[in-house]
Amino acid sequence: MKKIKTFILAAGLVFLTQSVFATTHTILVGQGGGITFSPNTITTVIVGDIIHWSWVSGSHTTTSVIVPSGANTWTSNITSSVTSFDYTVTAAGNYGYQCNPHGGSGMVGGFQASTVTDIQKGLIYNSLVISPNPATDDIQVGFNSDKSFQATILIFDATGNLKKEDKVRVKSGDNVISYNVSKFAKGTYIFNLLDGDAALVAKKFIKE
Repeated sequence: MKKIKTFILAAGLVFLTQSVFATTHTILVGQGGGITFSPNTITTVIVGDIIHWSWVSGSHTTTSVIVPSGANTWTSNITSSVTSFDYTVTAAGNYGYQCNPHGGSGMVGGFQASTVTDIQKGLIYNSLVISPNPATDDIQVGFNSDKSFQATILIFDATGNLKKEDKVRVKSGDNVISYNVSKFAKGTYIFNLLDGDAALVAKKFIKE
């Protein structure tokens, strides 16, 4: 299931970013005084997103060691003098990076970028609407389906953390699913709908 969740979230963010706006993923450098990137792995990146390294403590670098074909390499100090660095993702694939002074001590990280082609387009994809959006208390997810099936609902926050997982019975025709999101922190969330292992749609909503 973990592999499926990663796949769906990454693909869903591709669709949303291409149609709305890019997402900035923040990585804290030297959090807690350690030799760490936090988080050190991100699976929610799509082409066009920005990776933002932000200094917390120590003297470090972010330096690419693996990039996919067509992507730019990078290196930058991340110190009290150079407190941040941004990298715009231009190609899908796997990326790996390290801190040059501390790579041998395990200060490494990576992220995986995807494209929209992983989502299966169909009636649900074209009809699904979340309202209200932005939301404060409840959301209603409405869509049409050309068949009945047992669906999996996954809701992630913008950093890839799974906030809710649910099983629902989708019927042929009109469907409306309601969720209370009043306890969600303010921010951006991704609603995913799966039929077995197949990603049918991913849609962004904002919690105010």
